Amino acid sequence: LARGILSESSPSLCDPRVTQFSGYFHLSTSRPLAGKNYFYWFFEARSKPATAPLVLWMTGGPGCSSEVALFGENGPCAVNQEGNETVPNPHSWNNEANLLYIDQPAGTGFSYGLGLDHDESEVAEDMYAFLQAFFRAHPEYESNDFFVFGESYAGHYVPAVSHRVWQRNK
Repeated sequence: LARGILSESSPSLCDPRVTQFSGYFHLSTSRPLAGKNYFYWFFEARSKPATAPLVLWMTGGPGCSSEVALFGENGPCAVNQEGNETVPNPHSWNNEANLLYIDQPAGTGFSYGLGLDHDESEVAEDMYAFLQAFFRAHPEYESNDFFVFGESYAGHYVPAVSHRVWQRNK
């Protein structure tokens, strides 16, 4: 598990001109029975990725995969009318920002592991551990402006995660 990466690949769906990574990071937290593997999908900005902000996208539910937003809302991909392939989304947020979609908490979408989260504080702790693993694997984005966005129940997660990041990075 070098750098916390359980696995990572470089898919080429939608827009093969855009650098993208997907895979799993193994999270290590202080909580017992909390070995978790979080699935993510990252897309570089279409414009100036080295200086573009990094946007973490969290879908709520709880229990709704962030791939819903990736393929149907603000992501670089859309599913065509026939439902059999992806096409570039010209209105994607990655026109101007690096996008990081994550299935959270564990048990959501493709993420899995032991010790399910029961409140926003536990989600925030896991997300902070995820971000540490992401930046260890991809330090080139560490100095970019960072924003946390979400929808639905993520309206509870976003402030908790933002506060945890702020607390730990004082």
